Amino acid sequence: MLARRTGKVLLAMATPVLPEQPTLDDVERDQVLGEMEEFLLRAVSAMPRYLLTPFMTLVCTADALAGLRYGRALRRLPTTQRTAIVRRWARGPVGPLRDALKLVRNYALFFYLDHPLVRRSLARAGSERVDGASHKH
Repeated sequence: MLARRTGKVLLAMATPVLPEQPTLDDVERDQVLGEMEEFLLRAVSAMPRYLLTPFMTLVCTADALAGLRYGRALRRLPTTQRTAIVRRWARGPVGPLRDALKLVRNYALFFYLDHPLVRRSLARAGSERVDGASHKH
């Protein structure tokens, strides 16, 4: 299994792409993100060595580059700054970094949108919209 620090970096790369809706309370969000970190670690750990080594090199480099540029590792930056950096990297000229971010994003979205707390919140929001729309007529 990869180090806990790696999970924090993967989560820092993933959270900027999570949808704003549905909204979760702080306890639910912390639970989902904690479980997502574990999922990301397991998913990346399952990569074959010939993919894992370059992938982890990119992840560690991304974390360190933020530290060199902003004085703090990516995983330690404020959310707004981290979001701006990850979005810039996702559109940037470094293809392998874009690909690494895409992989993390896809894993994260898959996990997030399938999490029971998120699905329940989506169902609640959907039923509230349906109820609100039916009362307008």
